[in-house]
Amino acid sequence: MTSNQCGNPVFNKPGFALIEILIAVTVLSLVVLPLYKGISTGSMAISQNKNLTKAIVIARSKLNELKIQKMQNNVIAGSEVPEYPGFTYEISIEKFEHELLGPIPANIAVVTVFWMENSAERSYSIEYIYPL
Repeated sequence: MTSNQCGNPVFNKPGFALIEILIAVTVLSLVVLPLYKGISTGSMAISQNKNLTKAIVIARSKLNELKIQKMQNNVIAGSEVPEYPGFTYEISIEKFEHELLGPIPANIAVVTVFWMENSAERSYSIEYIYPL
C-alpha cells in the first residue's frame, strides 16, 4: 500500500470531497434559511409596530389637545406632524347618532393618523364621544 492510498476504496474515488461539500452546504442551508427568514420577518414586524406606536402617540396627543381646547371646531385638520416626519393627521367633529337611540346631545371627535409603509398608506383612528 502506497502513501497515496487509504485502506478504504471509497475514499480513493475522485469527487468524493465535492459530494461532501455539497451535502454540507445543503444541510447548512436547511438550517440557516429558516433562521434568516425568521429574523427578517421579525425585523419587519418591529418596524411596523414602531410606526403604529408613533401613530397611537400622535392620535392621543391630538385628542388631548382637543380636550384642552374644549372640543372647539376651529382645529386645523389634515396637517403634517412636525415631530414625526411622514405622518399626517385629520380631525373630524360631528354630531353623534346612536344606532339604536338615534341622535343624542353629543358629538364625536375622530382623529385619524396616516403614514406610508411599504408603499402602502396605513392609518390609525381614535374616537371620543362627549356631551354637548
